[in-house]
Amino acid sequence: MSTVSSSSTPAPVVRTPTGAPGRAGKAGLAVARIVIGLLWFSQLFWKLPPTFGCPTPYAFSTRTQVTSGLCDWTGREAAYAGTLHVFNLDLHLLGGQNFYVDLSPLSSAYGSFVSGFVIPNFSWMAWLIFGLEVVITLSILFGVLGRLGALLGTLQALNLTIGLLPVPGEWEWTYIMLTVVNFMLLITAANRYVGFDGWLRPRWVAAGERGNKLARLLARLT
Repeated sequence: MSTVSSSSTPAPVVRTPTGAPGRAGKAGLAVARIVIGLLWFSQLFWKLPPTFGCPTPYAFSTRTQVTSGLCDWTGREAAYAGTLHVFNLDLHLLGGQNFYVDLSPLSSAYGSFVSGFVIPNFSWMAWLIFGLEVVITLSILFGVLGRLGALLGTLQALNLTIGLLPVPGEWEWTYIMLTVVNFMLLITAANRYVGFDGWLRPRWVAAGERGNKLARLLARLT
């Protein structure tokens, strides 16, 4: 009489951090992530390549002339750079003076970069800008390498904050909130809920524990 023993490899255990959100919390994070992904998606259509919505040849907005597409907003960033006040508080009803944080030196440096580098190299910088926002859109909307997408979204939103707040008529809290919301997607790993990363991450974690360095990196980006 022989005894046949069978063994099976146990499924990898993916550790869940203490304090992970419950079902309602996960649903809320998923909805927030999808909405922000749709926001990035909606902003692709006014700057579609190959013209990026610009006139031909490229002409950039100034303080006295408005063009179109990506040339419009890139030109405005260069034209209005130099005065940047954030966290503006109107305290006159309390008998005080207005309060703000002055980031004008940063704005001046940013404007010099846009006018001295971005605009002269717009033929390829426009592709870089558009491609970056496509990556952000797909990553956040579908939850694929979502922490990477959220990090890129945070940096791009911060870039928009610095570049566009000096432009007349722009509400500062629009860009501050966009930056903060993308950062919240990053630190909460919202991509793991109703996103492809929820399926991919356990496999990359298991492969990483077996010594696969690429899988370990990919797991960190999810």
